[in-house]
Amino acid sequence: MSKILIVDDDQGVRATLRAILKHNGHEVEEAASGDEAIACMKKASYDLVITDLGLGGDGSGYEVLREARKRPFPPEVIVISAYGTVDDTVRAIKAGAFDFINKPFRGNDVLRKVEAALIGRSSIARSGGGYELNGLIGRTPAMKEVFDLITQVCKTDCTVLILGESGTGKELVARAIHKNSRRRHMPLITVNCGAIPENLQESELFGHVRGAFTGADRDKIGILQEANGGTVFLDEIGEMSLSTQVKLLRFLQYGEVRRIGENRPVHVDVRLIAATNVDLEEAVENKNFRKDLYYRLNVVAIYLPPLRDRREDIPLLADHFLKRFSQKMEKAINGISPDAMAALMNYDWPGNVRELENAIERAVVLTRSDFIELEDLPPKIRYGAADPYRSPLSGKGNTFRIKDDLTLKEVERAYIVHKLKRCKTYEEAARELGIGRTTLWRKIKRYGITLDEVM
Repeated sequence: MSKILIVDDDQGVRATLRAILKHNGHEVEEAASGDEAIACMKKASYDLVITDLGLGGDGSGYEVLREARKRPFPPEVIVISAYGTVDDTVRAIKAGAFDFINKPFRGNDVLRKVEAALIGRSSIARSGGGYELNGLIGRTPAMKEVFDLITQVCKTDCTVLILGESGTGKELVARAIHKNSRRRHMPLITVNCGAIPENLQESELFGHVRGAFTGADRDKIGILQEANGGTVFLDEIGEMSLSTQVKLLRFLQYGEVRRIGENRPVHVDVRLIAATNVDLEEAVENKNFRKDLYYRLNVVAIYLPPLRDRREDIPLLADHFLKRFSQKMEKAINGISPDAMAALMNYDWPGNVRELENAIERAVVLTRSDFIELEDLPPKIRYGAADPYRSPLSGKGNTFRIKDDLTLKEVERAYIVHKLKRCKTYEEAARELGIGRTTLWRKIKRYGITLDEVM
């Protein structure tokens, strides 16, 4: 149920709109003037404001619009306009209004425009001093910008590129966009490009006909065709082969897919969302990613900041995960102790939100108290500045010191960081570790080792 504020000095107009909207399940409040509407918005949050531009008395419709756009999570605004006021309507749209309703209006037209305006807002909920949208949680300005962008792009079918480190929640953003778009009743298919061998990527996405290549013993419909009417989320798109990039570019240009071994193209209606944790501009410079495809994908870019850059969100996220896992495991845990929370706040979270989620789950499993205590957290978080993953575990020269309560994986990660710090190049580090460069890259990716750690 959405909360809507109707602003009009005509009681009859307010009554008509109230009846239309309440009949369709919306919560409605009214204001008879601009000043009254502004006072309402300062006391409560709304998903949508419907305001007449020509308000009598104090406060114009433009002032209502300006106040609405200043709210922390601004409501959409639909302006009511009498015929013959085209200039005023255009001015309102340029100032940020979502749409306009002409007087006299029809109920169906009002509902259609209200539904379009509310797409993307209905799932934004308050969450302990912050906001939540389909599993994304935050209250920092950076996350507010993410929520605002999601709210805008889900109203359209534009291609979206989601950027951010591993574990920041890129798939959650893709799911939020799809769930709040007009395609929400159609399929969302997620493809991890890095998990599909290069020689199979084209077949998986576009399909093939029987006999197209060795092993093609039957016809196969590709993922893009399977998702017709819905959304395809291409995660780790930086891992896509150059040959598949060519075909994907053609799909974005013409909306056509052509199965391997087939000459007849098929038109499909699919919205594409892509994500990557690599620098695509650098990949373009290195000839590993096509420049024309990069520009096609980068219509709207949404950047998810790493958790270390939005530490204000850590208590909010930790509390969210604590409630979820406590309920799942049927354990009565009332909160997180000050010492444990201080450790969570001081840690740099190379694995981002996913690592925080795992740490809270572990703590819920291990705690014997009704609070999460410092000793319930993983060693790397408890040690703070002496973090065994990132830290000064290595001494000068060739000395490498570790604590005796680390797992084998923790030791391996710390040793790789130690070598990367000492060596000038990745090739040199790989040689000293006795592994190939490709193996080193895989381990860096697996352990979430960041550039900051090895500088």
